[in-house]
Amino acid sequence: MQDTRAVAEKILALDDAILSQYGLKREQIALMAGLHDIGKISPKFQSKCKEWLIQNDLGRKARNGCGYTNEGNHAKIPQYTIKNFLECGSTDERSAEYWAALLGCGLLLVKPI
Repeated sequence: MQDTRAVAEKILALDDAILSQYGLKREQIALMAGLHDIGKISPKFQSKCKEWLIQNDLGRKARNGCGYTNEGNHAKIPQYTIKNFLECGSTDERSAEYWAALLGCGLLLVKPI
């Protein structure tokens, strides 16, 4: 997560005119990029790495489909996590859903109100 955040911050430092246009700060967007990587904790995503499976003695279980390939879409994890986290605070449900979609998928499709 930290690596992704750091790379995003460097890329955004090249030209942050669009950020100022929307009143955003480079650090905020970089943080969001890093938070997207929460989904990398999913067993399905981690099972893509054969070396990780071997190191954790999970190769046989993965081959047999025993719980290490359940969730195919690792974007759902940050969406679920961030939505619930924001709703526990003072964020309304609709805003929490939008932020969760942004962090989970890397894009946000919002109809104008």
